[in-house]
Amino acid sequence: MKSAGVIYRQYRQARKLALIRAFSTARQRSHENCHYASVIEYKDVDGQSKVVKLCLLHPGQPDVCTNPRDCNAFAKRWTDDVVAGHFTQIMADDAAKRRLFPELWAYEWVLDKSLTEAKKAPRGFSKVLVWMISVLESMVKGLGGKKEIMGHGGPDAKA
Repeated sequence: MKSAGVIYRQYRQARKLALIRAFSTARQRSHENCHYASVIEYKDVDGQSKVVKLCLLHPGQPDVCTNPRDCNAFAKRWTDDVVAGHFTQIMADDAAKRRLFPELWAYEWVLDKSLTEAKKAPRGFSKVLVWMISVLESMVKGLGGKKEIMGHGGPDAKA
């Protein structure tokens, strides 16, 4: 059995790799990632759906986008901050994380034994642990008190 530290390091590596892949996907020179890209969907004579990819660099004169990889007008649609924010939103939503990143969800499931969850529904040994932690916290707060360091707020401190 692996220790929690080993599993957590693997989780951090998998999460970092997922974020790097998100950055890589957002930086690819594709029609979907271009700021000037637009898509028009229409029905063909036969009733089949067709898609036309347009470049709206010049709004009055739309042009058909044929090769975004070699386009001089290509501009990234998303900044790295937007991609990181979107990734953070997905990681906060449990259902989306489970669907898009099942390996990260599994790591979190394995590691998910936090104090807040133990406080929600403590039973058996968890009750004892929560009680002991709360007692220790109150003791540390009680013993902490005010302490003055010489020269920093004591009676001989200089203003």
